[in-house]
Amino acid sequence: MAKRPDGARSRFAPTLRGPGTAAVADRGPTPLLEIPENAAALAAVRALAESVPPADAEEEPAASPALGPRLYLYGPAGCGKTRLIDELLRLDRSTGALRTAAERKAAGVVRFTGAGLAAALDEALAGGFPGPLREDLLSARLLIVEDLAGVRAKPKTQDLLLAALDAVEQSGGRAVLSGPGLPGELPAVSQRLTDRLRGGVCVSLNAPGRESVATILGRFAERRRIAATPEALRRLGNALAGTSVRELEAIADRLTELARAAGTTGWSEEIAAALLAGRENAAPDRPPPTLAAVSRAVAGRFGLTVDQLRRPGRSAAVVPARQAGMALCRELTGEPLAAVARHFGRSDHGTVMHALKRFAEREQGDAAFRANVAAIRKALKAR
Repeated sequence: MAKRPDGARSRFAPTLRGPGTAAVADRGPTPLLEIPENAAALAAVRALAESVPPADAEEEPAASPALGPRLYLYGPAGCGKTRLIDELLRLDRSTGALRTAAERKAAGVVRFTGAGLAAALDEALAGGFPGPLREDLLSARLLIVEDLAGVRAKPKTQDLLLAALDAVEQSGGRAVLSGPGLPGELPAVSQRLTDRLRGGVCVSLNAPGRESVATILGRFAERRRIAATPEALRRLGNALAGTSVRELEAIADRLTELARAAGTTGWSEEIAAALLAGRENAAPDRPPPTLAAVSRAVAGRFGLTVDQLRRPGRSAAVVPARQAGMALCRELTGEPLAAVARHFGRSDHGTVMHALKRFAEREQGDAAFRANVAAIRKALKAR
C-alpha cells in the first residue's frame, strides 16, 4: 500500500495490479458548465466532493454530506455522466489537487467502466490471479464504475461489485456509479445490486435542450476567443437540441474552420447556416464499408475466419484480431457502438468500449499489430 503524506500507511491507498484497470483521466482544471439538464446531478457531485473519508479505519469518519456517500447518475449516452465524474475528481478535497493518474491511484481512486471491470475479472480468473483485483476494489477509498450496462448478465462481476460497495461503505469511503436508466430498468442485473443502487442517491441527467446548446456553444466560443453572435447561437441551439456535449465540441471546431475559410473572425448567423446546411447535405464520395466487409478484411489479414473473429473466446491469436475488428468497424463504418456490439454477438456496447481501449494500447505498443491495422485501413479505404 502507498503511504500518506505523513508517512503512515493507509488501507485506502491500493496499488492497482489487476489487469484491465482503467486509468483515471486528468482533463485539466476547467470547471463543468452548469445547465438546467445537469444542475441536480452537479449539486450531488459537489456535495459528495465535500465528504472526505477518514485516512485510517480507526479514525472517526468525517461528517457525511446530506446526500450520502453513494451516488448513481443515470441518463442517455452523451448527457455528460463521465464529465460529471471528472468534475468530482476536480473538486474532491482529498484528490482534486492530484494531477496524475498514478497519484490518484495511490490515493485510493479506483475507476472502471462496467465492461472494463467485467473484462478485468475475466482476465484475472483466466490467469488464476483474481486476488489483486479484488483487493484493489475492496480497499478503494473512492470507487467509480461507469456504465453499469456493462455488468449485466455478469453475475461474478456483480458479486464483486457488491462486495466492493459494501467494503467502501464500511470503511467510510464513497462510490459513484452511472448507467443508462433507473436501477430497476437495468436488464440482467441482480436484485441485490439494484437494491444497493436504490439505497443511495439516484440523479437523472438529460441531453442539453436548445437554450443549453446555445449556452454551451457560447462557452466554447469564449474559450477559443471567438465572437459568436446571439443570432448564430440561437439558430444553432434550435437546430441542435439534444446533441451531446462531446459532439458540440466538434461542431465548435467546425464552426471555427468555416469562419476562417470565409475570412471572418467569428461565428455569424451565416456561418451557423453554412454549418447546418452542410450537416443536412453532407454525403460521402463513396459509401462506407459495411460491418461485414470490415470483419472479412480483418479476419483475412489475421488468418482467421469471420466466425472465429466474431464468436466468444480468449485465444491469444483471436483476442487482438477481435479488438481490431471492433475498433475498425466503429472507425470505418460510422455505425454506433451498439450496432458493432450486436454484429459481434455482444449484448451491450460496453464490451466494444473496452475493446477500443485495448486496441489503442496495442496499436501504440505493437509494431506488427500496427502494420496489420494500417494495411486493413488502406485496403478498405481504397475500395
